Amino acid sequence: MHWVCRSTPTLLLKLVIGYIDLALAVRRVVRETGARAVLSMPSGIHAFIAMGARLGGARRVAAHMGTYPWYWKRAAFRKYWLEFQLGRPFTSRIVSCSGYVDDGVRQHLGLADRERAVIYNGIHLDRFAAKPSSHEIEETVGL
Repeated sequence: MHWVCRSTPTLLLKLVIGYIDLALAVRRVVRETGARAVLSMPSGIHAFIAMGARLGGARRVAAHMGTYPWYWKRAAFRKYWLEFQLGRPFTSRIVSCSGYVDDGVRQHLGLADRERAVIYNGIHLDRFAAKPSSHEIEETVGL
């Protein structure tokens, strides 16, 4: 545990209790709202969000990755890596915002293709792009 937390055991205990509280709070919200899917924006602690979501009944849990994994920050990355691995059984997909970020997730966090997806800018633009009406097209081209 030396590399996970160099602080006092009391601080480590507070951290663990905080993570458990987070999971229980998410569980409560998912149960109260009947949410079937949960998207976690913060990665790392997404593990505890995912645990709570699954315990609350959510069928799908995704975590967003907006930045390349910061593997060069060795001690901090070890904690992040461990949290990430804890969340794997509870997370349906890690959704990266670009191919570059997805490559980092594969290389530094060890996630398989089936555990990852790339959705540029967080949405499928082709699915949500506004399709102009024929009237709008006529106005645009001057018909």
